[in-house]
Amino acid sequence: MLNWIKKQTVASWAVLASAVLGLAGVIIYLVTSTTGYLKGLPMNSVPVICTFVAIAIAAAVLVFAGKIDDRLIDLAVLVIDGLLIASLMLFVLERITLIADVHFIPVNYPPAEEVSLNISIVGFVFYALSIVAAIVSAFGRKFVKD
Repeated sequence: MLNWIKKQTVASWAVLASAVLGLAGVIIYLVTSTTGYLKGLPMNSVPVICTFVAIAIAAAVLVFAGKIDDRLIDLAVLVIDGLLIASLMLFVLERITLIADVHFIPVNYPPAEEVSLNISIVGFVFYALSIVAAIVSAFGRKFVKD
């Protein structure tokens, strides 16, 4: 295990960070969609599926980085980024009504609505950081030291 950790590069650590930050983002999405002000409303499962597929691809890249071609790793990182961007955009689109109610029509909204929005904004940030980490990993030359 220690030998595996020593072989990792900045690109592989960035992919790991992207997966962890994406997991945090999807957990926040699930929590805000099923509790509080949005409890009982239908939830879109596409962001959850896209995020978990991105995390699975990131795990596969980390495990098989020394065994597969670099072009396939580049394609995998591109797919990871695309899935995370899709998840973030769908997350934001589902929260547009909250943003409009709290910030653009600030009249008599329940406090739970603002709490849901504020927690969702934290989820947006986690997804954005996850996307940035995936972009950073795309600029790494190799994923495993020789």
